[in-house]
Amino acid sequence: MYASKRTHCDLAVYHQVEGVPWPQMAQGQPIPDRVLGNWRRVRSEAGSSQRFYLALTPLNIARDGLADLATQETDHAPLPPEWAGLALNDPKVKAAFLAFCRTALLEFRPDFLALGIEVNMLASLDPGKWAKYLDLYRSVRTELKREHPALPIFATVQYEHLQGYSSESQGKQALQQQAVRDLLQDCEALALSTYPYGPWVAPEVPASYLDGAWAMAASTGRPVVIAETGFPSAPFTAFGYNFPGSPALQNHYLKQLLEQAQAHGMGFVVNWVMVDFDKLVDQLPPADQELARVWEFDGLLDSAESPKPALALWDAALARPYKR
Repeated sequence: MYASKRTHCDLAVYHQVEGVPWPQMAQGQPIPDRVLGNWRRVRSEAGSSQRFYLALTPLNIARDGLADLATQETDHAPLPPEWAGLALNDPKVKAAFLAFCRTALLEFRPDFLALGIEVNMLASLDPGKWAKYLDLYRSVRTELKREHPALPIFATVQYEHLQGYSSESQGKQALQQQAVRDLLQDCEALALSTYPYGPWVAPEVPASYLDGAWAMAASTGRPVVIAETGFPSAPFTAFGYNFPGSPALQNHYLKQLLEQAQAHGMGFVVNWVMVDFDKLVDQLPPADQELARVWEFDGLLDSAESPKPALALWDAALARPYKR
């Protein structure tokens, strides 16, 4: 997988899905060796000519509260009692997350930094916590921009949630629009997470699918980047729904997206999966398999490392000169 990424990508990515070592960071202690070792392994696998995008988050996987605890033993330990009830903008949380980000910046030396992943979901899931997250984000961003003034910093926005397609955000489009506008006041890009396959869209994604993003970008003066995306090359079933997918549908979506990236001058596009991981899904615990299936066929190579038609499109875009 790493070799394929070095061959077919000019941007390497580390996307935090584990928790944060909250007490250690708050007390000025070293980050757990296991976490640090994983960071260094990922960073060492990036190609020497690749730029690097680092995505960190203080939120949990559900995007409805504080991230789990990362320890020497596990990525997802329960929060200690003294941390479980803290507000997202508690001074202890601010100090710990800032220390966590500073440590990560020293290790990864990124060209782009996210201080939250799909954060707008929080506005729908727990509106009372949204203002507290914004306070945390702005506090940490202010300090990091003072130390790294040239580093682009933002938080990522889940596009389907923004548009009210997901069940949690249906009927909350006005809330979502305002939340994202407030966020973008302190972001250097509208960084989207988008996966346009589901009951809200036809199997062949229309060219108008991202019109909401272009409108938001135009009204806020922020450029668009694609922080994560993908489309399956095979159908699958998850959460009681049959999702469409084929090499042709994947090729159509990626061709359209790359053309729009060119037309709108996007800073970068991240295809979330490089190599299909259906073989891995079959080895996961049953409780984890259903969620993992949502992305298992989004790769540009299949799990036998054979290229899909969309890889040729991707490589053709990669071969063109990139103008920063």
